[in-house]
Amino acid sequence: MIYRNIEMEARGLRVQRASFKSCSLTRRETDVLQWVTEGKTNAEIGIILDASPRTVQKHLEHIFEKLGVETRTAAATWALGIRSRRRSRVLARSQRLGKS
Repeated sequence: MIYRNIEMEARGLRVQRASFKSCSLTRRETDVLQWVTEGKTNAEIGIILDASPRTVQKHLEHIFEKLGVETRTAAATWALGIRSRRRSRVLARSQRLGKS
């Protein structure tokens, strides 16, 4: 768990748990999805999260079902869209505050 947190912080990832919760993704599913967006394989994600590749695949199956997608690319695209929208809102808010 410590390794995962260090790795995620080292990459500058900020898990958007509030956004992902709207889809009822669990904490572990959110972690798996974050690593998928980084292009990691199931085996690599398994090493990072201390899980077997088969367990990672099962998490992905649940993610696909919850998001209504069929591929890891579609799931990653969905997750990146959530992050992009969040960044846009934060940027807009900071610009408004800067102009005040």
